[in-house]
Amino acid sequence: MLIININLQAVIETCYLAQHYFRRSPPDSGPRNLIMTASAAGVYASPVAPMYSATKHGVVGWARSIAPSAWRQDHMFPDDLLTPVSKVVEVVLMLLDGKVTSEGDGGALFGQIVEVCGTNHYFRKQYDYCDGTMQALMTATDVHE
Repeated sequence: MLIININLQAVIETCYLAQHYFRRSPPDSGPRNLIMTASAAGVYASPVAPMYSATKHGVVGWARSIAPSAWRQDHMFPDDLLTPVSKVVEVVLMLLDGKVTSEGDGGALFGQIVEVCGTNHYFRKQYDYCDGTMQALMTATDVHE
């Protein structure tokens, strides 16, 4: 899809291209920085533009993932830090079974994700909107309601 190619794939490819030139630059040539833009749709869900929002969430995830160390080192994660496939299967089966409940919302999992880490899983709700204007922008509601 074109929106994915433009909004996400192009960002990733540009980062790899920048990495290539960063590595070829003399070490004393000054700081090397990348700036990626994502818009508010990279922070909040946008039911009025779900594909756009998904690509912008992807940009945020990409930036946060590569920022700490991707430019300095290439290494694999130690085995003891990886989540076992059996845990992922357990969580997927739990979701498919439909008996999942989440505290405080009557069991509804709308707008949440399940984070799986090691042998644990955690329900993560969407971030609260910073203000009413942002909520209106991201949900296509009237700001003056």
